[in-house]
Amino acid sequence: MQLSGLYENAIIEGWTKNANLNINNLQDTIQYTLNNGYNPLNALRLKVDFEQKIGIGKLSMGYQYRDQQQDGRFDYQEKAGNGAPFVLNPAFTADIMVLNRIHALYTQYAGTYKKASFSAGFRYENAFREFKDNKGNPPQVLQLSNLFPSANVLIDLGENLKCKLAYSRRVQRSTNNELNPYPEREHSETLEQGDPGIKPEFIGIYELGLSKDFKKGSLYWNVYSQQITNIVNRVNSVFNDTILNRIYTNAGNAQLWGSEAGITLSPSKKLKLFLGGNVYNLHIQGALFNNQVEVNTRGWMHSLNSNLNWQVSKTLSAQFNLSYLSARTTAQGEDSRFYLPACSVKKSFMDNRLSATLQWQNMSISKMGVNEQRITTFGRDFYTTTNYIQETNIFLLNLAYNFNQSERKSKLPGSEFGEREY
Repeated sequence: MQLSGLYENAIIEGWTKNANLNINNLQDTIQYTLNNGYNPLNALRLKVDFEQKIGIGKLSMGYQYRDQQQDGRFDYQEKAGNGAPFVLNPAFTADIMVLNRIHALYTQYAGTYKKASFSAGFRYENAFREFKDNKGNPPQVLQLSNLFPSANVLIDLGENLKCKLAYSRRVQRSTNNELNPYPEREHSETLEQGDPGIKPEFIGIYELGLSKDFKKGSLYWNVYSQQITNIVNRVNSVFNDTILNRIYTNAGNAQLWGSEAGITLSPSKKLKLFLGGNVYNLHIQGALFNNQVEVNTRGWMHSLNSNLNWQVSKTLSAQFNLSYLSARTTAQGEDSRFYLPACSVKKSFMDNRLSATLQWQNMSISKMGVNEQRITTFGRDFYTTTNYIQETNIFLLNLAYNFNQSERKSKLPGSEFGEREY
């Protein structure tokens, strides 16, 4: 039996500044909006795990309790002109509280029979979520009980060829920011807000795959299907003549099916290459804004990932990465392609005690559209397209010195709650 616990406290705060400037005089501010958010998090996780060998396999059982609370303060301030003072907009300002409590019971039996490895089990969850604000509105409560079964079989077909069959049901919960209905001025044309009644996505995944090992590498190929209930999309509605409301909400149900493949090659001991790709079709069907807007969209998408590692010498190595995502269909439009290349060089000194790593992130040469994405949405009474251009050509130099070269490394728990909410 194993017992474990984790307590986490995170101070989450930030601001968004949005200024409309006079194009003929950039010192002249026509309108200035400032959003301040202070959203500290307190969270607790407790786990009890038990394992017992039975027959040809091992039975695992456990219980987990998760408690997460955020009490946030969100201020919306605005002013008109350089000389005007900031004025708090009470309609968009609020104190909110989000409480999540989850009780989970789970069990799994895994083993090997002849040339087949298998596992089967389920997880039961009782989840409670409460959203409250200081506006006098009644609390919004979501309470769910769900069963998440899973089953996997891996069959050895000989000649280093294996076949995999798998099914699982998963849940994707929204972050607390996606629950906050009080808007943030993302830019002059957009108010961004959440939906306190949003439901988690439930995803059923079916997979069939083959993998092959050979002398200087390996190859895999999978086909899969996903059934998504309550898919979450970022959708728009009209706030006024020049501003749209951008809302995170459930857009209906989705069906996704596709295929992915990847190859790993090691032409020499010093060189290793990975190249993988994914092609899938997504169909979203549902309704928005109390069934006022019908959703029925479909599209093909693909992604590519590559990684090249070169061990130049015992103390010098280099790496190159490229990730690419094609244009994607959404409930109300399309998100354009998005890609990120990066490389790094690492040099070790003093018997590997000292190391220096130089990273080049978001590599962009000439007019490459790196870390850049155009988001287009449209409806009966609006059309908007915005090209988001973010930082490129970021150089980082990291120096590390190891005082103790012991092969045993401490395994400290990482953030389970806070990183997701940032």
